[in-house]
Amino acid sequence: MTARLLPVAALLLAACGGTAATGPVSDAAIAAAARPEAQFRAILPRVIFTTQSMGVAAYSLGVEGRCALVRPAFEAAIARHLPVWRANLIKAYRDNVPAATLESALAGGAAGREALRPFIGKIAAQMQADSEPVLEQAAQDIVKPMMDEALKIDPKSIDGAARLQELKAAGGGVYCGLLQPEQETRR
Repeated sequence: MTARLLPVAALLLAACGGTAATGPVSDAAIAAAARPEAQFRAILPRVIFTTQSMGVAAYSLGVEGRCALVRPAFEAAIARHLPVWRANLIKAYRDNVPAATLESALAGGAAGREALRPFIGKIAAQMQADSEPVLEQAAQDIVKPMMDEALKIDPKSIDGAARLQELKAAGGGVYCGLLQPEQETRR
């Protein structure tokens, strides 16, 4: 998970938008700037598609079969775990950015983003510490159903050469549309 700290930090900085806030910064203002759902949706596929289990599921179920299962499991995991991810992200901002800095940063648009730069590492470290269990559970919620189905298939019934060609031909399709094209090229 330590290797994921840099992408989390980059997402935190990139996600900070120009949402204006006046007075004490509300949770909604922090969430609007930090975009927890977009972050969670960007990070979770990177976790699940790097597991050996998802590779086994793709081989056993085929790209279409796996995607038919992964998409609803992904959406269910997002719905189930996003509230905790969001709360952890808001808490990380509140714990690591002085209130006055946070208020001016959220009111300052692009210049405000720069004011948050010195704190992004600490925010990311806290998010990693607080949210690693959330990320792991969400990944398990997605991967387990894939493996349950994959294990029902007799490996001898799979034409290995044809399946490997299918996976190769799928290219980015092996990610079931959960990674954006720019994310797929960074993998």
